[in-house]
Amino acid sequence: MSLSYGKAVVLLVMVIGMGGCAGKQDSLSALIKALEHTNPEVRVQAADQLGAMGLSARQALPALVAALKDSHGAVYRAAASAVSKMGDEALDELIRSMEDKNAWFRCRIAETLGLFGPAAGQAVPILMKALRDHDLCIQKKAGESLGKIGEESVGPLLEALKSTNPVIRKGAAKALEFMSSDVQQRAVRSLVPAFKGQDEYARGEAAMRLGEMGRIAVPVLLECLKDKDVDIRFKSLNALGVIGYVDSAVIDGISALFKDKQNFVRLKASTVLGDICGDNQSALPRLLSNMMSDDRDFLIGTIRALGNMGPAGEEAVPLLIQILKYENKKVREESVEALMKIGTLEAIEAAEQYTRQSIPQRQRR
Repeated sequence: MSLSYGKAVVLLVMVIGMGGCAGKQDSLSALIKALEHTNPEVRVQAADQLGAMGLSARQALPALVAALKDSHGAVYRAAASAVSKMGDEALDELIRSMEDKNAWFRCRIAETLGLFGPAAGQAVPILMKALRDHDLCIQKKAGESLGKIGEESVGPLLEALKSTNPVIRKGAAKALEFMSSDVQQRAVRSLVPAFKGQDEYARGEAAMRLGEMGRIAVPVLLECLKDKDVDIRFKSLNALGVIGYVDSAVIDGISALFKDKQNFVRLKASTVLGDICGDNQSALPRLLSNMMSDDRDFLIGTIRALGNMGPAGEEAVPLLIQILKYENKKVREESVEALMKIGTLEAIEAAEQYTRQSIPQRQRR
């Protein structure tokens, strides 16, 4: 007959106080048995006590790993914590268990491996394999754990960013987000030489990988927007567009290219800024403030960006209508085009009215 909850708690308190070799063995056996108790709180206490015993409780490893299958979250989290305190032997046990057919179990193992942090370097290959698992939970937890392992994971993750499988690339990029900022920046900057190198294929591949790295690559890409090589500037813009992150630094960095010597770079800058601001309208006020500029090229780039936001740029319509009275014809024409792209009734009516008034009388007959 199973122990009652109260008696089980008393037992767990008593067994830890036992002395002598035999006493320690008895306490360990009792705690292992308690991992199967009907009351989940007792199972949690047992796992916590085993974790407190650390390496001396390695005999409990199989039972603790099995407890990762427990249906109660508090139990499997306590078991995972306990396992993470038991060194290389525990790592070996978890790595072997990653071959289990139970996907939910593998997901929890992948998560538990991350608790070891940098000490789990030997688990990197199995976690990299898990990034390709058909189960989304396993993919996610494997990525998180690779990130927590840190430095040892960087090389394999950078290689994974070359994959033609978007799931693997996404998982690798996500893993990098869990690393320290120092490791992240080293990982990003490791791609810069290829990105700025002479080999066109290597450049393109590095640009793709930087884009897949997400937000952590943004500071380096903003630096590259200032590069004297026009191809680097263009590819940096493209990568920022893939990432889609926008803040004041991104807006300022991209907006600076509205005055680039190359027209195709200016056009790309307005397209990228319009796209990413359209996805995050909290950035719109910052973009609207650019409309106060007296610099014609800067103003034109901003107008194009607002137009490329489509309907999300509706807040800019009153300013764009005012610009229809601007002295420079090129600026007025850009404003008309932007109003048409935004496409609200007010915007279209204003653009059409300007167009009618601009057509000479003889052409309207």
